[in-house]
Amino acid sequence: KVLSDSDINVTVDENKLKKYWEENKLAYKTVTTYKLAIIWKEPKDINATDEELKSYYDANSFDFTDDNGRVLNFDEAKDKIKQKLALKATKKSAQLDYIAFKKDKIEQPTPQKLTLGDSKLTTEVWKEIEEKQTGDILKPKIINNKYAIIKIVAINQPRIKTFQEAKD
Repeated sequence: KVLSDSDINVTVDENKLKKYWEENKLAYKTVTTYKLAIIWKEPKDINATDEELKSYYDANSFDFTDDNGRVLNFDEAKDKIKQKLALKATKKSAQLDYIAFKKDKIEQPTPQKLTLGDSKLTTEVWKEIEEKQTGDILKPKIINNKYAIIKIVAINQPRIKTFQEAKD
């Protein structure tokens, strides 16, 4: 028999619900959140000649593959090569910003609150953040084809939700 919404009668007893929460409140915790100050460093525009692109491709052709693992030819990989070279050209600048950020000689961006595993950052970066403490600054990381320098401003550990927060 197929049940419809009208076939199901549920009455919620507030006292029973509260008793259940009291017995199982350890299962109802907030997620870990991080307050992070992130400096994004866009890759520099480069004017590379075809010869420079070709020589980089020849030395690193194994880095340029399609979804099936097949190595792309030079023309197919041209845009990816330009991205790699732009990131390579930006690396030194990102490292200098990291040092300035560490010495407090650069303006701190407004911290943003992110939950553990947020898609703004990669899994590898989240793993590194979990190992760090409040106040630590991560070296420049490539995220979505730009560098990110991340400072952990605060870590909000999970806590047991109140009855009202867990009620739903």
